[in-house]
Amino acid sequence: MTYDLAVYATSDALDPGTRASADLEGLVYPEMPWILDGGQEAPGLWDVLHHEWAAAGRGHLRLYAFGFDAFQLMRQMRGTARAITIDGLTGELEVAADGRVQRRLEWARIEGGRPQAAGVASPFVPASVP
Repeated sequence: MTYDLAVYATSDALDPGTRASADLEGLVYPEMPWILDGGQEAPGLWDVLHHEWAAAGRGHLRLYAFGFDAFQLMRQMRGTARAITIDGLTGELEVAADGRVQRRLEWARIEGGRPQAAGVASPFVPASVP
């Protein structure tokens, strides 16, 4: 007997550097656009992490993306702009009126053993270390 039941998890369910196992097929989870796009927004960083720093970067792709976005936010916050929104590697980031960084992720679904885009998660959620 099969059930048509959605299964959800956190992004920790899948290591983007490895192939998903068959039992993750159909899994829905929030994921960073950078992982879903295969590094398109920062291809230099993606290439370094997959080739030159492969051993050190393994399992830490999300953490490097988080640091990249933190640097981008810091650069914008040094200016006089009050409303800051960026399309970051980790998602759409917005600095709220109270100074907190909020992040909107994308949904992913494992199809054929690989993560595929499945829409945008809403509403904004507080950013956290991936």
